[in-house]
Amino acid sequence: MSGRLRAAALSAAVLAVLMAVAAGCGSGDNGNFNLKIGVLTPLTGSHDVLGRTGDQATKLAQAQVDAAIRKTGASQSVERLLQDEGPDGSVALRAAERLKAKHASCVVGPWTTSDVLLTMNQVFVPADTPIVSPAASGDTISGLHDADLVNRTVLPDRDQGPSLAQLMERQLKGGAKGKRAAVAAFDSIYGRNLLRSFLPAWRKLGGKVVARFTYKDKSDYTKEVKQLTRHKADAFVVFDTFGTFARMLPQLQAIKNWKAKKTWSADGLADPNLTTNTSLFGLRGVAPGSPDKTSAGAAFNRLWRKATKAPTDRQTYDAQAFDAYILCYLAAVAAGTSNGGKLADRLRKVSAPPGKTYTWMQLPQAVAALQRGEDIDYEGASGPIDLDGRGDPTAGIFDAYRISKERVDIQGDIAYPPPL
Repeated sequence: MSGRLRAAALSAAVLAVLMAVAAGCGSGDNGNFNLKIGVLTPLTGSHDVLGRTGDQATKLAQAQVDAAIRKTGASQSVERLLQDEGPDGSVALRAAERLKAKHASCVVGPWTTSDVLLTMNQVFVPADTPIVSPAASGDTISGLHDADLVNRTVLPDRDQGPSLAQLMERQLKGGAKGKRAAVAAFDSIYGRNLLRSFLPAWRKLGGKVVARFTYKDKSDYTKEVKQLTRHKADAFVVFDTFGTFARMLPQLQAIKNWKAKKTWSADGLADPNLTTNTSLFGLRGVAPGSPDKTSAGAAFNRLWRKATKAPTDRQTYDAQAFDAYILCYLAAVAAGTSNGGKLADRLRKVSAPPGKTYTWMQLPQAVAALQRGEDIDYEGASGPIDLDGRGDPTAGIFDAYRISKERVDIQGDIAYPPPL
């Protein structure tokens, strides 16, 4: 039993009547349905660059879904409903309400953890609507009492720490063993979780920690900058986002022994805003990405270049948004209906073993297999995904990035989980 907030309290007689009425009205339980997939992405605000590529990625996914429907001859239709998540929770909440009013059966988004928590509680769980966030990586989401409705295609923050340690092992001359790291994190759930996951992984590789602390948002970071740089560190590690890091940066730049090329971070600083500051060129880190060397990843790169006529370079979370959209559709096919609650029952199953693996390029074959009643394991543009019982991906890819002039350069990838 999923425990979802449904019509379980109805008597058997009433439930039977409802099922009969639904069947008579073409509810889609025979595999024919009209599915509405909401896309709740930040088109305005500080994350607008990511939001625009999320919009583009779900357009590409819609085209793949349309092609699969044509090839299989299914009596289905899928409509994309776009809403702006905006710069704050109040905008996101109103947008979520509009998707509810338009009867979205599944939603790609929101992009931020805070907006997931807000809209889940007030809109999506009461409406029995599953969501698949491509970007909300906060560890808090894993422990939600969400009636199994909240899912994500982005790896959780706790997986970034070990992956960053692996990247540093790869990029530091001679590896991590014996190297001295000074580690700072913004005092938030995001910063603390990354700090907590990075430190044991770094030490396991033989790395040393000469400083570790958290800091709050303030106007003067003199104390924190001295704490970070007073030791002869081989590497500086900072877990923060652009907004607060930008206020620390002027004081950090004044310290002679601090260098961007000796600094590592996570997805919070994989930010296009940093690419205009020459003093930050060389800063490195990991961010949720997609594989370049697999057939699915390489094909997605080609699809993006060929199909996107808008001036949008690929950004973090675009492959995750593409996969989230397709998972919503595959779950509806597996359930044989556009009913959100029934769709939610199948969403995690179509993303993971057991079942034959189908990539996004094999979408028509995956649909046909589901229509035959077979299990499938969808492998996406962002990697294997393999959602667990909490709706978290258990396998995927982090991009290894480097800040350079006017771009966040991708210089390879780090597979998660790391090799034994």
